[in-house]
Amino acid sequence: FEGEFYCFSILSAYFQLQRVERVRTFLEDRFGTLKAAFKFMDADRSGSLTTQEWMDFMMGPQGYADEEDVKVCFFFIDKDFSGQLTSKEFEFLGNFDGRDFVDDVKKLRDYLVDKYENLEDAYDAFEQKMPPPDMGGTDLKDIPEKRRKRREGRGLSGQDFVNACRMCGFKGRFDPRLLFNFLDASHVGHITRNEFVQLGKLGAVEALQMSSDQMRKGISTLKAFIFQEAQLEEPEEPQADDSWKWAGVHKALRDVTEDDLELMDGP
Repeated sequence: FEGEFYCFSILSAYFQLQRVERVRTFLEDRFGTLKAAFKFMDADRSGSLTTQEWMDFMMGPQGYADEEDVKVCFFFIDKDFSGQLTSKEFEFLGNFDGRDFVDDVKKLRDYLVDKYENLEDAYDAFEQKMPPPDMGGTDLKDIPEKRRKRREGRGLSGQDFVNACRMCGFKGRFDPRLLFNFLDASHVGHITRNEFVQLGKLGAVEALQMSSDQMRKGISTLKAFIFQEAQLEEPEEPQADDSWKWAGVHKALRDVTEDDLELMDGP
């Protein structure tokens, strides 16, 4: 059950990217550019937006439909964890591409595996503030037990994560603070070991998304067939339920795939 919970966490991390892109599209449709949107929202010309100002604006005058989208977008682009959005942070939305971002997350995963052999050891090194062995780091087994116990179990804060990325020499396209916000999908300000190692599940999430897309296409195709091709004739006798419709669809499907079935059976 615990493993399924953390797998859900990485799914939530992916889903928040879709939320961010929905908000971005909404604002661009309303204001043309993110710069114009920020200028309109920053009524007091303070140069920043608090969480409350952002929520009041989006859920009030703009009438955005999904409150969770608005919250997630704010937390995701708040790179310095200040609880305020600057114009620079806000304008970042204009060039944000979820696919490019996921590629950067994969790059981080591959880099950490290359430097520390696996994500479990990478997390230990991040927690213990140890650079990779090829950059002068000490083998984790050589760290005194008392020192390890002082830090184990605390999780990684946003600043811990950023400092560790710099310490191990990772350089990606996106700010590591955004990578942290991606992993901290529940927005509690820290990530646990189990959340960190979900970096290894990125491929599984993409496979699930592809399967979901194929399933949706299959369902759409079936619906189109039912409404456009299948000729469903209602029985003359009154029916107790609608099962006759499914029987009709089944017969229509067999009729149109009969040749395919004969080919599968062979000569």
